[in-house]
Amino acid sequence: MANTTVEAINKLMDKPGAIESFFQLTVHDYYTYTHSVHVYIYSSVLTREIIGDENEALLKELGVGFLLHDIGKKGISPEILNKKGKLDDDEWEEIKKHPATGYDLLTEISGGLTEEVTQIVLQHHEKIDGSGYPKGLKEIDIGRFGRIYCIVDVYDALTQSALTRKPCRK
Repeated sequence: MANTTVEAINKLMDKPGAIESFFQLTVHDYYTYTHSVHVYIYSSVLTREIIGDENEALLKELGVGFLLHDIGKKGISPEILNKKGKLDDDEWEEIKKHPATGYDLLTEISGGLTEEVTQIVLQHHEKIDGSGYPKGLKEIDIGRFGRIYCIVDVYDALTQSALTRKPCRK
């Protein structure tokens, strides 16, 4: 796992502008940064269990998407990201934009990323019943890696909010 992590980060460093965007997120919102690292690890382990480890190149490529899933949050004000208590409707609408913003950012600065990687970023808040965002996709319209990531993303958000008392919304 450690070698895969290092190789995925090295692959990320080959993408112009991507690593800078990720580290800007550290300064912008440390919770999102640590959440991204947690979910990268969980998703990588779960994906390896589901698809096996024969396709190491795919696992490394997916690791980039797993790590960068919330990169679109760097455009959201820290006041919204770190707000204590419930978000109002306008703030919630801002939050809901981050998957599409992240997708646009990655496709702009890293045109060499695969569709599977960019779909992780775009689809990580979609839900099987269609109640997710940004597109309200249902069932098989959500890619398999987007579905894996959504499960892990929710798990980490719930366990971390219990530890940090950071409120969850929807």
